[in-house]
Amino acid sequence: MIRFSEVSKFYGALPALRGVSGEVGAGEVTVVCGPSGSGKSTLIRTVNRLEPINSGQILIGGRDIHERGWSVNALRSGVGFVFQSFGLFQHLNALDNVTLALRHVRGLPRKEAEALGLAQLERLGLAERARQMPSALSGGQQQRVAIARALVMKPAVLLLDEPTSALDPEMVGEVLRAIEALAADGLTMMCVTHEMGFAQRVADRIWFMERGELKADATTEQFFKGEAGARAREFLKQI
Repeated sequence: MIRFSEVSKFYGALPALRGVSGEVGAGEVTVVCGPSGSGKSTLIRTVNRLEPINSGQILIGGRDIHERGWSVNALRSGVGFVFQSFGLFQHLNALDNVTLALRHVRGLPRKEAEALGLAQLERLGLAERARQMPSALSGGQQQRVAIARALVMKPAVLLLDEPTSALDPEMVGEVLRAIEALAADGLTMMCVTHEMGFAQRVADRIWFMERGELKADATTEQFFKGEAGARAREFLKQI
């Protein structure tokens, strides 16, 4: 579903990604982990062109995401993204946040968009919060609204950038349970997280990154058995 081929990214002279190559299979959950500053978030942000790359190639479903004629809006409508800080529009209620792209990108009538949005919010246990503003929701509820907003577009790929890092500890579980349910449905996902218990439960593969390089690409079993290399074993011990 996703293929990285020698992808490099620089911020000025500072390398953020160094020749990253790897594949995420359709229906797989790949967890990207590593120390702070290793390039994890930068990597998944390149998949929907939130971050430009300096060299290499990224393909989704065999198609180069930088291919001429593939607009950013068309790309992003098929690649959902969940931000660590929720990214909700504070002047819109939960339902309007979820349906905004349906109405303005897909061009659906409000009534049809709201029916789809309510179905997603209900799936995530938020139907009764549909008309509430983000400020009236807990952090965990806001993140579930953000997940519903991504899912309502029926993306082929869902990217999650540390989806629990901005949450209070007691709210982490509710968001992780929602993501686990999506994994069980067979959605292709890349998730940056330090929640390694969650990774062990839901991931098909673990990517370990350090200093902008993909140091290990292992099955979840291999990774947690310590078979992904000495540096990955050290990282696991530290966290």
